[in-house]
Amino acid sequence: MKAAFIMMCFMTSPLQYSGDIKFSSVNNCMYFKNKLHGQVMRLGDQVRKYECMCKATLVNKGTRLF
Repeated sequence: MKAAFIMMCFMTSPLQYSGDIKFSSVNNCMYFKNKLHGQVMRLGDQVRKYECMCKATLVNKGTRLF
């Protein structure tokens, strides 16, 4: 196992899991989190917002990290 930082993003109203990506550096994770967090997406008459967070985690040694 090796250390990694996972960025998870959700869309609000209603809450829906959007995806995750794993990074080798907390700085890279925070950079992309800051770019995506708070963006607004319009789907028909709905307005949905991205909520993202970075979290420290452990991954398998073969896992690709960005």
